[in-house]
Amino acid sequence: MRETEKQDCPLCSSEAEYYGVDFGNVKYFNCPSCSYFQISRRAEKHVIEAPQWLRDQLLDQVKQTPENHLLVIKITPGNGTRDDGGENLQGIFVPKSELSL
Repeated sequence: MRETEKQDCPLCSSEAEYYGVDFGNVKYFNCPSCSYFQISRRAEKHVIEAPQWLRDQLLDQVKQTPENHLLVIKITPGNGTRDDGGENLQGIFVPKSELSL
């Protein structure tokens, strides 16, 4: 069993538990309000600073996670035309069988 830590959920601010995966680059959250999801540390920084509507959008997405999948929130390269360097915050559903849990 992995050792968990507690912190406020980056999506809803409820107290949640997480543990690190992917050599600590990703957090696997178990939030009593949101459910389960993974978020990269880089994406977490963006989410915490994001406007509430974006966090709400990700929260809606995590609640719609298909069975045997997990929402993975990460930063993906964009087209490079935006002021933020072209990075995109993205939430995608990934089969649990393809993830480190």
